[in-house]
Amino acid sequence: MTGVPVLQDEVNRKAFDALSYLTTAVHHGKITPEQFSTGIDVLFMAVSGLVTDPDFIHIISEAQYIIDKEKQNGSSRLHSARESAAHTPPGTW
Repeated sequence: MTGVPVLQDEVNRKAFDALSYLTTAVHHGKITPEQFSTGIDVLFMAVSGLVTDPDFIHIISEAQYIIDKEKQNGSSRLHSARESAAHTPPGTW
């Protein structure tokens, strides 16, 4: 049957899509670094042992390491959802 996706390929694709969504959301301030960290933990628990792409574990581990490091350093590149451009702080208008 051509055109029918293989289940394993779909699991791998969805895992990478979720990781991409989380990364984009935290980068643009739609979620906080803490929410990103929780999302990464949940994603890892949900797909651990199901994803066969060898790069996935490396990428998800690196994403968690980077966000942990940025939380410790208080990086100004990542903002909390409250600090995003969508929610300007009082007194800055």
